[in-house]
Amino acid sequence: MYKTQTNKTDPKSSVITRYSPANEYAYTLQEANLLYWGSSLLGFTYLFIHHFISQASEKPPFVIPELCFVDMGVAASGNNVANTSSLCRTYLVEELIDTDSEDFVKFVHNGNAVPLLAPEDPLYDIAQFLCFTQRIQYFKTDGAVFLLDLQGVL
Repeated sequence: MYKTQTNKTDPKSSVITRYSPANEYAYTLQEANLLYWGSSLLGFTYLFIHHFISQASEKPPFVIPELCFVDMGVAASGNNVANTSSLCRTYLVEELIDTDSEDFVKFVHNGNAVPLLAPEDPLYDIAQFLCFTQRIQYFKTDGAVFLLDLQGVL
């Protein structure tokens, strides 16, 4: 995990450095926790949708997209010197997204729960679905949380 150290007297000479091992570990775990909760929140949304459909008299006249977060994990390396271990580096390891064959798409604007895609775009229905999931998350958590920055590859 990296940070930018800005030189206040000469901003052009700013450098990118790593956090200390302890801070890097803490920030990486925080990021992994956010990804875990985001994935859980999306799973909760699908449970809500499927429960609602199971109670309905008929199936919806459209296909519900099956989307997911990338899989991820945390890897840590350390030294084992004189029977003590010390943390060297921590890494957030994420599933590789193959972007060679597909375009990376940003579906929903961060500051506005509306699709960024035009209605004639073939992926517009997915963008609308993602806006719908934000509304479910917002209302089912009493306004406490919903996912932003909805983007990816199909």
